[in-house]
Amino acid sequence: MPPHFHVGLADGRNCLVEIDTLDVLGPIRKDEIAEAREWALGHQQELEAE
Repeated sequence: MPPHFHVGLADGRNCLVEIDTLDVLGPIRKDEIAEAREWALGHQQELEAE
């Protein structure tokens, strides 16, 4: 599994997002987690360091 972080939605669904590519792994569309992906884009170096 590549380096990733987890995103959970209020309805109980969740997915993984690859840190390097911000690809979504799971049953959630990119537009549903656009805010999380935007945050990750601005914090990729921090995420990669962990």
